[in-house]
Amino acid sequence: MPLLFFIDKDVLEDPACRNLDDIVLSYTFFKWVFFLVICIAIVTEVLTLRALRARRNAQGQLEPDAPEDKVLASQGWSEVKFAPKTQA
Repeated sequence: MPLLFFIDKDVLEDPACRNLDDIVLSYTFFKWVFFLVICIAIVTEVLTLRALRARRNAQGQLEPDAPEDKVLASQGWSEVKFAPKTQA
């Protein structure tokens, strides 16, 4: 089974990679059925996310489509009590 790894040439110009001597390439082989289940899950997720795209507010910043309590919980703020919001 052929594998293709692509390493961006910008790595050569990146200051953080200046002393880089080795690059470790890693891959895992899965059974075909497991791979098929993963592919179906990814396609389902992509189709679901396509319907839930983020939108831009008046300032041009991205806003999530999820309710605010879900967004705060995903960021670890679910237990913190906030002051009530006021309209600007």
